[in-house]
Amino acid sequence: MATGHGQKDTIIVYFETMPKMTTHTRAALPDMAGSFRPCPDLPADSAGTLEQWLSACRITPVRAERWHCTKHWHQAERRVPEVFSYWLEEGEAWYRLETVETPCRLRAGDWFMVPQQMLNEVWAAGGNGLKLYTVRFLAQVHGTVDLTALLGLAGAFPGAAAAPYRRVAETMARESTLHAPGWRLSMQAAVTELLVYLIRRHAHRRTMPAGGLLQRDMVRLQPVFDIIRHRLDDPQLRVADLARAMGASEVYLRRLLRRTTGLSPVGFLRRQRIGRACRLLRTTDLPTKAIAAQCGFEDLPFFYRTFRRVARTTPRLYREGEGI
Repeated sequence: MATGHGQKDTIIVYFETMPKMTTHTRAALPDMAGSFRPCPDLPADSAGTLEQWLSACRITPVRAERWHCTKHWHQAERRVPEVFSYWLEEGEAWYRLETVETPCRLRAGDWFMVPQQMLNEVWAAGGNGLKLYTVRFLAQVHGTVDLTALLGLAGAFPGAAAAPYRRVAETMARESTLHAPGWRLSMQAAVTELLVYLIRRHAHRRTMPAGGLLQRDMVRLQPVFDIIRHRLDDPQLRVADLARAMGASEVYLRRLLRRTTGLSPVGFLRRQRIGRACRLLRTTDLPTKAIAAQCGFEDLPFFYRTFRRVARTTPRLYREGEGI
């Protein structure tokens, strides 16, 4: 302790160590995990894999609308390039999917979802009309694989008090119509809320077509996805490296990737590189040459050609917002 002279100028300095805080001296304590209601059980072997898929999933809202349909309304068989879903506000309907042998009923409050390119048909039931919302979006894992197809999220999901269906449908339709500042973020958040709810409440009850072939293929390909993520900036990354990471031949890798993503190994690798370039163009001020290098392109003209082929526009126009 040091003491100065004079009554008004006394300075006292303490060199004492602060006592360690203990659980008895804290003014607030965090709740432990056990104090929260657990989520429903997910498939036993998917805890780590599912998180990897969700982390690699990019959600792109497309549009949403509200409709008043007569008792004669009938949406004929079709395939839609996006995930297409209905929320039935009033009335009843029937639907048919290519994965379901017989028509199934939709009731007011239900959410109905059709994965990308799945053949579907919907029509009004009984003598009354319908009030419904339509919601379109993309939810793609690694830029290619439809998450709803991967998890078997197809068909009707019953309404429930905890279900966010009304909120999601109304938010999507409002934002899609008004385009107020932040509307894309709001739509993306609404789709995310819907998918998390469906995955936690219903994914464990769903059976994938063909015995879960798509899920098994994605698990088999996970080492390939991992090496691409870690070495995407490496221009020396080759198809042989991808096959070696999976412990398989290049022929088998090519067949598996084509079946799962519709792309060859070279095409898939380029799609991932251009996907990263798109994100960097929108979220950074890096020059195009630096972005090309971070995405594994040594040759700038080749980057421009590849970008235009995959993204259908130039890097400059994409950065300026064309085709959002």
